[in-house]
Amino acid sequence: MKFHIVVKKVRDDLYLASCPNLKGCHVQATTAAEAKRLIQVAIQALIKSYQQHHEKVDIR
Repeated sequence: MKFHIVVKKVRDDLYLASCPNLKGCHVQATTAAEAKRLIQVAIQALIKSYQQHHEKVDIR
């Protein structure tokens, strides 16, 4: 699966990343690159959790 991610610079040392297609999937980091890496990890963890609980992935 491919998901759209959004990375926004809040200030010089704070970036927020989210996946608008997955409810509650947000991270923060000190660099844009780290935010991108962390959101990918968060997406994978969220999908794995849904699968382990035999739940349907809640995609918007």
